[in-house]
Amino acid sequence: MKRVLFCVLICSLLTGCEAVPFARELESTMLVQVLGVDWTKDGVVLTAASDSGASEGTEVLSASGSTLQEAKDALKGAGEEYVALTHVAQIVLGADSDGRAALEAVLDDPALGQGTTVWQAKEGTASELLKAVDGGAKRLSSVELNSGVEAVTVLRCLMRLEEGGQVEVPTLEVEEGVLQWSGSGWILERVYGA
Repeated sequence: MKRVLFCVLICSLLTGCEAVPFARELESTMLVQVLGVDWTKDGVVLTAASDSGASEGTEVLSASGSTLQEAKDALKGAGEEYVALTHVAQIVLGADSDGRAALEAVLDDPALGQGTTVWQAKEGTASELLKAVDGGAKRLSSVELNSGVEAVTVLRCLMRLEEGGQVEVPTLEVEEGVLQWSGSGWILERVYGA
């Protein structure tokens, strides 16, 4: 009898039965690879980009809130699909973002990781940059792999900010509709903080 109950339980889990909380179909999930973060004294704007495949193209969504959690909650309902932030490999900060506050929030977020690569928009917001190149998730990975850019992670950025109050990170710009590495810029301590 115990074996029968065990088999029924396993079968229900494998078939996606409602007994499994928060089970989602992969087709109805947007796996975010690049997350733009614009963090100012007025709040947080998150811009999610995902290259979902050659036939479907790229999806870019934005949402805002007064805190990172509010912006994340708004982002989850911004599109037709469930937005999953568990696959974020690249974070792009706006040129005038509070870098320390954004990076500390990312580090504290269990869905995001300390090993995520950090970029900064050369000018303007991360949202403007990512929307101008229709997300650029594949292009950004290509830039990191093929341009000799030294990847700087969230954890390394925070350590360097703690040591010296500033950290040098690679910057991005759009040239003729293409996302390009444009050298380095500085994330500085901001007066308005978290």
